[in-house]
Amino acid sequence: MKHKEKLVEFCKNLGFDLLGIVGPEPLEERLEVLVDRHKTGYNSNFENKDISLRISPHLILPGIKSILVLGLGYYPEAHFMDPSKAQVARYARGKDYHVVMREKMTQVVEFLKTQEGDFQYKIFVDSSPLIERFLAEKTGLGWIGQNTCFYTKTTGSWIFIGEILLTIDLGIHKADGISGVCHNCRICIKACPTGALEGGYTLNPHKCLAYVSQARGIIPKELRELMRHNLVGCDICQEVCPNNRGVLPCRNGDFKSMDFHNIDIKDMLGLSNTNFKRLYAGAAFGWCGKKVLQRNAIVLLGNQKKPDAISLIKPFLSNHDYKMRIHAAWALGQIGGSESKLLLEKRIVEETNLQVANEIKDAMDKIRQKTPHYS
Repeated sequence: MKHKEKLVEFCKNLGFDLLGIVGPEPLEERLEVLVDRHKTGYNSNFENKDISLRISPHLILPGIKSILVLGLGYYPEAHFMDPSKAQVARYARGKDYHVVMREKMTQVVEFLKTQEGDFQYKIFVDSSPLIERFLAEKTGLGWIGQNTCFYTKTTGSWIFIGEILLTIDLGIHKADGISGVCHNCRICIKACPTGALEGGYTLNPHKCLAYVSQARGIIPKELRELMRHNLVGCDICQEVCPNNRGVLPCRNGDFKSMDFHNIDIKDMLGLSNTNFKRLYAGAAFGWCGKKVLQRNAIVLLGNQKKPDAISLIKPFLSNHDYKMRIHAAWALGQIGGSESKLLLEKRIVEETNLQVANEIKDAMDKIRQKTPHYS
C-alpha cells in the first residue's frame, strides 16, 4: 500500500488501540498445539473443529495477500458491584463489541477502497476460524499471557481483537519487538478457582467459568458453587494479573456501560422472550439466549442460599427442559429448609428423567445432612 500512514491515521481516528499488518502465510508453528488440544479434548464448542482452517488463511479467502489486525481497548470505568445481584464480566458490560468492531472495520474497508480500488475481503470479529490471538501476537504489538489472554502495553488484556483478510498487499506493519511479556509469575494460575489454567499457556475450557457460563447444557456440579455471583463470564485471571495494573479506562464511548454490570436475578428469571430481546439484544452476551442466562441465574440463587428465592426457583422444577429442572433441584438443595424439602419430595414422585431424579435425590440428601431431624 502506497499510503500506509493514511490507513494508520484513519484507524487511529476510529479509536483503534491496535493496528498491525501480517502476511498470509500458514500458521504452521501452531499446528502441534492445536493437535495436542484436540487429543486432550481441550477444544471448546466455540472453536472451529477443522484444524486446517485454523492455520490456513488462504483456505478462508483465496488470493489473500494481507491480514489487517485491529484491536479496541474496553476496560470500563469502576462501578459499584452489588453482591446481591448478578455480575457480568467486563467485556459484556457495554454495547455488543461484535457490532461496534464490525461497524468500524467496515469503515476501514470503505477507506481502503478509496485508496486501492476494488478487492476481496472478509471481516471477522470473534468468528474467524484462524487463531485470532496468535495473529495479534504476530504483529509484535503484544503478547499472550499464561492465562491465554492477549495483552498490549496500554490496554492490558482488556482488548477486543478482529481481523480483515484482504486480497491486496498492504505491506507488513508491526513492531520490532514485543513491548511487554508474561513473566510466568503464575499468579493467574493460582487464582483460578476451578484449576482451568494448567500452566504452560494451557487452558482447559471445560473448567473455565467464562466458557462454562456461556455454553449450553448442564453446568458440572463441582463448578456451580464456584460461579458464586457471576452470571456471564469470569475476570479473575485478568484482575489479578500484574500486567493489568494501571490500565486506564477506555476512551472509546462505544463501550460505555449499558448497566449490565448489576443485573437483578429476579428480573432475569421472570423475563418473557420478547422482553429478553428488548433488554439484552444490544448486549455482548445476548447471543447466549434466555435459557442459558436463566440457568445461570438459578445457580446464583442457589449460591446465595436465601429462602425467599425458593418461589422464584419453584416454576423451573417442573420446566419442560430437563436441564432447567436439574439446576432448580440443585439450587433448592443448596438453600435447604422445609419448603425446599417439600417441593423436592413432590417433584421426585412425578419425575421421569433419571438425571433429574438423581439430582433431586442428591439435593434431598444435602438437606437431610443440614437438618438432623429431616425425615
